[in-house]
Amino acid sequence: MKYILICLMISHFGYSQILTGLGARSEGLGGASLTLSDTYSILNNQAAMATLSQSGLGVGFENRFHNSHLPLFSCVAVLPVRHFVGGLGLLRIGDEQFNQTRASIGLSHKIGFVAL
Repeated sequence: MKYILICLMISHFGYSQILTGLGARSEGLGGASLTLSDTYSILNNQAAMATLSQSGLGVGFENRFHNSHLPLFSCVAVLPVRHFVGGLGLLRIGDEQFNQTRASIGLSHKIGFVAL
């Protein structure tokens, strides 16, 4: 019983990041964004962009945990060019006292059934 409790505590602390599962589809699935292929793939799973066939632009804002000190702003853009899909993403969470910013750039290519 003690080992089960320790495993649960470790898994809980390992999932303490608040910058996971961005985008409306991912939020609707409870943050499960690994298999989704949409515009927000540039921030969630860059290899999933390889299956996109249309360009896209996304802008999002939310107050995580209903806390006005943790606003989350995201802006993403995805553009398919020939056999590749490129994307840019910007994410900012926090206010002037505490904040985190993440910028992403990615290039994906699908070879057979494998996306890189």
